Amino acid sequence: MSIYHLRAQIISRRDGGNAVAAAAYRSASRLTDEASGTIHDFRRKRGVAHTEIMGPPNAPEWIYDRQILWNAVEIIERRRDAQLARELEIALPVELSLDDHIELMHRYVRCEFVAAGMIVDIAVHRDDIHNPHTHLMLSTRSVTAQGFGSKEPAWNETENLIGWRREWADLVNAFLTKIGVERFADHRSLDVQGNARSPARRIGF
Repeated sequence: MSIYHLRAQIISRRDGGNAVAAAAYRSASRLTDEASGTIHDFRRKRGVAHTEIMGPPNAPEWIYDRQILWNAVEIIERRRDAQLARELEIALPVELSLDDHIELMHRYVRCEFVAAGMIVDIAVHRDDIHNPHTHLMLSTRSVTAQGFGSKEPAWNETENLIGWRREWADLVNAFLTKIGVERFADHRSLDVQGNARSPARRIGF
């Protein structure tokens, strides 16, 4: 069975999070928090093999500029305890190439998140050949041609996360089958699987 890891977390101001800093680190880029003037420079970070922002067809062009996008999030989210972004941290199959990883992410992100109206900032990390993985920063608001819309509370529902986990496993297994690999990912917990093995190691930042 292929290693399965998909973990969701909220990047929130209440916990000291900053959307600009988080995006800079995950994308190994240099971004400036315009509200504070703080420069977050992670260009020396190694192993970030691919970055990309995906959004709905009607989204304005500025969302594809990481600097503008996450500063806009920091501005629109005024609460001191604001949820700034949702992050999914996902293990990628070691059997697949970088091109396969990118195609896999395109299909998953387009179907599960962009189609729902989200903006997704993708960073594929391959600093460890035994632990390729991706970070997806998801907007907590839908986006229209005019910019950000309202918060979408439904995106916080447990059923959504369960569905995202299931769809990821199905997509990975389809890719593995296509190249003749007979090790399959299972999104269910080890208890539900009836598997007594210890959980796989956690992906590191």
